[in-house]
Amino acid sequence: MSSNAYQYYLSPDDMTKIERVLAEAGNYYGQFERLGAANYLTRKFQEGVTEETALMLALHRYLKTRGAWQHAPAGGSEYRPPRHHHHHHG
Repeated sequence: MSSNAYQYYLSPDDMTKIERVLAEAGNYYGQFERLGAANYLTRKFQEGVTEETALMLALHRYLKTRGAWQHAPAGGSEYRPPRHHHHHHG
């Protein structure tokens, strides 16, 4: 096992491919945790999954197990983080 497995840098073309896959998933799922997905795809790429369709399938599986599709906004309503209203006097 090589200690620098995760210091492997993808070429700009590889990054473009991963970006494309993420963009496609964005169209399909709406909002999802993009950074985690990107890290996951990068890892798959390093494992030898370099076909765009294969990456897409892997990402679908990943997002499904994360339950990302359950949180896709229905009817275009956006998720808003809870707001706390504090009234400060003075």
